[in-house]
Amino acid sequence: MLAMSEIHTGLAQYPTSVPSRVARQALALQRVGESVRAFERPVPYVVSPDAFVGVDCRLVTSSGGRPRVVGAVASRASISGERILQSSAMVEVVRSESDRRRPWAYYLTRPGIVETIGKTRPDAIADGFLTAAAGSGLYLGGIAERLMDEVQRSLLREGQKLPAARRPRAIRGARTQLRWVLQLTEDGGEDRVAFGLQDGSLRVLRIRSSSLTPDQAGDFAAVVARHDWLLTALKTYVDRSRLDQGIDDQALAKLQPIVDHLLHLWMPTARLDDQLTPYWESLERASGFSRQWDTQVARIRDQLAMHTITLLRGLGSRAEPRAVGE
Repeated sequence: MLAMSEIHTGLAQYPTSVPSRVARQALALQRVGESVRAFERPVPYVVSPDAFVGVDCRLVTSSGGRPRVVGAVASRASISGERILQSSAMVEVVRSESDRRRPWAYYLTRPGIVETIGKTRPDAIADGFLTAAAGSGLYLGGIAERLMDEVQRSLLREGQKLPAARRPRAIRGARTQLRWVLQLTEDGGEDRVAFGLQDGSLRVLRIRSSSLTPDQAGDFAAVVARHDWLLTALKTYVDRSRLDQGIDDQALAKLQPIVDHLLHLWMPTARLDDQLTPYWESLERASGFSRQWDTQVARIRDQLAMHTITLLRGLGSRAEPRAVGE
């Protein structure tokens, strides 16, 4: 079994933390008969109903083959921590029992599954998907991008209704993309997870497991994508503040938005079930996400502490001495 997906992660384009009402409205996606799901703890989390997009195209494979693939891609969007927006498009890839394309009615009864027509190896499909140029073959990223744009437009419309006085200092963060594959190991092989950075904003995640379902792998990949985005945003703000040159009012102004809105969102295992925790621990050993985050946060707090001490010393030196007995 092979599952593939692309997840886009970015900042929800709303002036403040996104209220539950606004999040539910934006994520309803005008899907009749489907409900938005919302959770308040351990962190606020709102997720849209699944939407499905029919595809009939060629796959890019590492072997050079171009098998035909037909089916329905599942997509969804979510807002986590009232700030982070994610959209994803996912498929489970199976070999067709027929060498001919079936009517659309057949594929629509199997949402989230695409069938390959023609011989190909799962490894070749996985490798081709992870390394394919944007827009080529089964381009799940295009579906995820359109869904994110749809939600962002809804959030922007609602945000414009707020009085100007309620719109705080803007915070910005570039989008990132994570492509992931789940390959089911039927021979009892060791479960493995590998994460890497590609050109630009693209990341890749390969999961080999003997037990995970595509939905479980999708939950894990969303956590990875969300915390990779947080780490990327934090590093970007620290670099722009020129913290290595010390802290002043200008640096404080550049750091304040991320301190106010993002530092408290680092909770990678908050929504992971027990079966997924070992995969995060394996990723931590290899990539050190939390070590990088903790180092950057400690750096900011140390500089803020030194800045506060300097200010207090300045106030003390300007105080006029008082005579004994006054």
